[in-house]
Order: sequence, then C-alpha cells, then structure tokens
Amino acid sequence: LLLAMPRPLQFGRLLPMVASLGVGTVYVTAAAKTEKSFFSSHLLREDQAAQQQLRAALVEGLAQAGDTAVPRVVVDRRLRSLLRDRLPQYGRRLVAHPRREGRDARTVGEALSGLASSQAAIDAGEGQDGAGSGPRVLLAVGPEGGWDEPAELELLREHGFEEVTLGSRTLRTDVAVVSLLSVAHASLG
Repeated sequence: LLLAMPRPLQFGRLLPMVASLGVGTVYVTAAAKTEKSFFSSHLLREDQAAQQQLRAALVEGLAQAGDTAVPRVVVDRRLRSLLRDRLPQYGRRLVAHPRREGRDARTVGEALSGLASSQAAIDAGEGQDGAGSGPRVLLAVGPEGGWDEPAELELLREHGFEEVTLGSRTLRTDVAVVSLLSVAHASLG
C-alpha cells in the first residue's frame, strides 16, 4: 500500500485495518494536498516509544486476522524519490482516484481480473517476506480529495501505475483504503 499521509488520528485508526487485511508494506508519503503537520504524528517519530505504539497498532489488526507477519512501514515524504528509488517490483501498480468526467478509469476488480489465482497476494500476500506465490499488487491511495491533477497522476503513470476508481464519490482515506483492499482481495481470490 502506498499511502499519502492522512490526518494522524485517521492514520492511527487505519493501521490495524491495513494489517488485518494482509498488507505487507505500507509506504507513507506526502502529496500536494497533504498537510506538512501530519508528519509530526507521534506514530511516525523514530523514538522507541513511538515505534512500540506503531507496532502495537499493527499487531492489533494481526490479532483480529489471526496473522503474525507485522507489516513494514516505510516513510518517505518525497513521492518522486519514493517512486524512483525505493519501491520494489510489483506485478501490478494501481493508483486510486475518484472518477472524473472525461477521464476513463477501470474499477479495481476490472484491473485485477487477469491476475486472479487462488494463491494471489496483495503486497506479498500473507506478509512481507514474499512467501505468497501470487502476483504482487501495489495500491496507491492519495489524500482526501485525491491526487493532484494532473501532476501527481502523471508522475504515478510514468512509474507504471494504472488509474482505477471506486466511482465518482470522493471518499475518506480510511474508507477508500479498506474498500480498495477488500475489492482487490476478492478479485485475486
């Protein structure tokens, strides 16, 4: 999951959900519509207490799902350098954005229909170690209001992302992430 940093409170609520849905790595970055102050979240500090809180939020989601592979959280405030230098290979890269008039975007299910298999994985499947043998999918979710048009969307497309949509509604980040991951899991089997 590539996530434009949401409001800190929302980020804290989102972590257990992401972990319970089997995401192996969460890449947190800034976008044009991301407030700089969001990166002052206590969960993103590098001290030991903050790292324990981050891990506890992720483990909470794992306990619910009966999983043990704690997702990695990678923070890079610069979207361009994250895309260029830090992302591993993925079978499919999808960027979620609200459907706009005059723009053609497929749904997540349509974009993933050719990748479906019984052992498919979202971001390395059952964890970050790559043990899943299915295709690796990276979902990019922007800030509330969506990615900056056209600059950020063009940058993401230049790095192999295909635009997908959940419809014309602009959703809260937590709603969009859970919806996208659920549809991706269902599509991949």
